[in-house]
Amino acid sequence: MLRSLVGSEMCIRDSSEVASLLRVLELCNGSLYREFLDCVASLRTTAGVATNVLRHLPSLSKAAVPLREESPLQAAHSVSDLVSAVDRLVSVVPYYQAKEHLTLLCLSISNQVITCA
Repeated sequence: MLRSLVGSEMCIRDSSEVASLLRVLELCNGSLYREFLDCVASLRTTAGVATNVLRHLPSLSKAAVPLREESPLQAAHSVSDLVSAVDRLVSVVPYYQAKEHLTLLCLSISNQVITCA
């Protein structure tokens, strides 16, 4: 029965089906149930982070446009806008508060500016 519920063609359409799935998981194996709930919580957190990133990417993109399209002297004045956009992104999205992730973001921005110049 559990195999038919978690098969590749499973599609949960309403809350009663979710409730049924949770009851089956809880009855079959309590640790599997807790693991499933942890996975759902992790997915919700990740979805929230992705939403925040998507909300702030346009401002980052707008700040990078002058760096690609203007003369070097004019682009130098636009760097502060780019740094402000990165700072806003870092303050809102916990993912970029890690040193490694922020470094990768900065490298990505630098590579994009260099290749578009």
